[in-house]
Amino acid sequence: MLLLMLPFPYIANTAGWITAELGRQPWLVFGLMRTADGYSKTVSAGNGIFTLLGFMGMYTMLGILFLFLVRQEELSKARKLRQHRNIEVAPPSRRLSCGHPSPQIGARQNVG
Repeated sequence: MLLLMLPFPYIANTAGWITAELGRQPWLVFGLMRTADGYSKTVSAGNGIFTLLGFMGMYTMLGILFLFLVRQEELSKARKLRQHRNIEVAPPSRRLSCGHPSPQIGARQNVG
């Protein structure tokens, strides 16, 4: 069932993009208005460049923050792994037994 739903996000994304583009310039698309008359006369080139540089700076900062956080997470995992490997497990003070004491290693046993 999930495999049949795999193309739906792509279809929805494409349909949304087409709808947005057709709605953005309806008069220019159908030839009722020239493209030269379709731009905004109140937005200067400086405003466009300022906005472009602002978005570029914001996405650059977000990218740097992302890389920093991923690096911190990886370093944290490496520290935890290093600590886990360096833990020395002390040997038990006596051998494990099933309810009765077992003889120590190397001790003589009287078999008789």
